[in-house]
Amino acid sequence: MSMNRTLSRRALLAVTAAAAGAGLRPASAQMRSLAVGLAAVPTSIDPHYHDSQVNRGLSAHVFDRLVHQDAAQRLAPGLAESWRMLDDATWEFALRRGVRFHDGSPFTAADVAASLRRPPEVRNSPASFVLYTRAIESVSVVDAHTLRIRTTGPWPLLAHDLAAVSIVPQSVEAASTADFNSGRAMIGTGPFRFRSWVPGEEVALEGNPEWWGGPVPWRQTRLAFLPNPNTRTVALTTRRVQLINVVPPSSVEYLARNPAVALARRVSNQVIYLQLDVAREQSPFVTARGGGAIANPLRDRRVRRALSLAINRQALIDRLLDGLGVPASGLLPDDRPAAGGRLGAPRFDPDRARALLQEAGHEAGFALVLQGASDNIVGADDLLAAVASMLSRIGVEARVELQPRAIYAARTARREFAVALFQRSFPTGEPSNALRAILATPDAGLGTGSLNRGGYSNPEFDALVGRAMATMDEAAREVLLFEATRLAMDDGALIALYHPVNVWAMTRDVTMEVRADDYTLAHDIRPAG
Repeated sequence: MSMNRTLSRRALLAVTAAAAGAGLRPASAQMRSLAVGLAAVPTSIDPHYHDSQVNRGLSAHVFDRLVHQDAAQRLAPGLAESWRMLDDATWEFALRRGVRFHDGSPFTAADVAASLRRPPEVRNSPASFVLYTRAIESVSVVDAHTLRIRTTGPWPLLAHDLAAVSIVPQSVEAASTADFNSGRAMIGTGPFRFRSWVPGEEVALEGNPEWWGGPVPWRQTRLAFLPNPNTRTVALTTRRVQLINVVPPSSVEYLARNPAVALARRVSNQVIYLQLDVAREQSPFVTARGGGAIANPLRDRRVRRALSLAINRQALIDRLLDGLGVPASGLLPDDRPAAGGRLGAPRFDPDRARALLQEAGHEAGFALVLQGASDNIVGADDLLAAVASMLSRIGVEARVELQPRAIYAARTARREFAVALFQRSFPTGEPSNALRAILATPDAGLGTGSLNRGGYSNPEFDALVGRAMATMDEAAREVLLFEATRLAMDDGALIALYHPVNVWAMTRDVTMEVRADDYTLAHDIRPAG
């Protein structure tokens, strides 16, 4: 359950050679080009294909949204200069004038309408952006710079939802994901123009001097995907990149001693959690101890509660993250609205866990497999191994299997696993997004449950979230979302583990204000001084 707390000289030398072999070019000494090392690999560059923090962050370089967010996730004008509610179900957006797409075509309300029509048409999406558009009943183009959106009923969070939807030109509305991945459809209004994508390796961008948001200091930008944490660290210290995100805890002390490196950190709005197959009568990868088919024990709330009580969250944070984390009680950290932090993180109580298993008729325990992505969550292998060790103490035999993120995303979308490790960020800055995506009953027509990989379905929970989404008063809405969060956590709908403290490291000739949404955006990075 331990991790190296510092990077050894041998590891540094080995990874230096690996970094050189990975084709990483030294960052320009002139502060007109930028190279950034990112921890996670996107599944696609289609901005409407996969609703994940990694993919959304990448899209934000090329595409704008109607509504933007500042570093604290407060709403700010984007391609819409202003918006207002005409009545409980009608919104009017005044669009920014003089904006052009990267191909020179003017940005108009028709492009927004096309962008809001496209998410339901994207095929084979692992997690659909319909979550953000499902409340839209109709979109009316009043004129080239005025748009009206009517929702199916009161929907007070529409502006928050639209902060997650990239705007593409009407000319690529029918483009396939392959058209985007080839670069043919990568036409936005954002701070950078797309140049190339090498899947699994890097995206090359060119600064857009005509961006409405102001000058971008970088003529050329490379976003290098470096899932190996040691590779990222060495890439920074050898100046092959100027900034890296998700600095592993094992490297923080080492980098802090380097006078050429500056660190920045912030409690993430991400939650690391285990989603359980709570629906099927028999679950894949769940057996009796020693083998043999059994009825799915994860359907029993007592069993789910036992698994949660068997996990020592603070020990995971202390031993695996060097203390860089906060135990999770719900989905959002407790400094966020309606976060559920007032619930208090579940206590570590293996004796009570064993008693609950006995009550549920599983005093002999059972066996299961913990699944995760090898190139998404930092230290996923160590984390799942630690959880497996803790579960073994209450009689649950657990082993760990990891797959590359792209394969894992596809398999979890098909619900092939019994217990799967995920991380989820909050693009809207409030919890309704995650509650609707992760825990609401899957309904393609409503756009709910797009990330519900465990089949959880609770009519009472759905009703609370539905009421919240139709409640115009912000304080009353937060109460309903909190009650929905408490209900789901009490029901063992998932096992929330912790919120990481994210750390960025950068050479001292650049600076960046770190964001609550954990995005690492090249246009937020500036020459120091």
